[in-house]
Amino acid sequence: PLFLPALLAAAEITVHVDWSECPVHRSTSASVLVAADPEFLRGASMHNTAMTALRNLSLAGADHMRLLNFNIFPGISCAQLHKGKPWDFTYMDMIMEDFMSAATANPTFNQSVIIDIETSPAWMWCDVTPATTSCANANATTLPVGVHNRCPFYGNTSRPCDPSWRQTATYFRRVADWYTRGGFTDNDGRVHRS
Repeated sequence: PLFLPALLAAAEITVHVDWSECPVHRSTSASVLVAADPEFLRGASMHNTAMTALRNLSLAGADHMRLLNFNIFPGISCAQLHKGKPWDFTYMDMIMEDFMSAATANPTFNQSVIIDIETSPAWMWCDVTPATTSCANANATTLPVGVHNRCPFYGNTSRPCDPSWRQTATYFRRVADWYTRGGFTDNDGRVHRS
């Protein structure tokens, strides 16, 4: 049997590259991914340092800086933690406002940002377990969901209570509307303004 290395060693391969034309234009820029956590909240020990670093990257020309507001800290990444309870964007807004101010600080460059909000409320999922909503900090391992409590398994679900996904899609549409259209109307007809 012939083996590929022996076959390649025996064959003479010539590659011709025409560098006089470039059919595709590509561009790159420095970027950064910010994973929102309690240290990005105002008053936290790393807040000012982190915002200064983002602002400096922006002023240096970084583009497409990304904010990941994800499930590890649902207390700051989910706008309606409990079904039927009030919507609360307090911590999401704080992080969003400071991120946007720092990431778009360059007055001579129209920077793009990428916002990734991926946490949906646990009550929308039928396969939630006690581990899904169990959180921890440096002193305890079974704490309720909160702003400063790390919840490593929040979002480890796979079966929505609404198999059509409309409920989940509506939640994310409302979060997007909060940030892009100035608010939304909830299921009860209440208008929420951002």
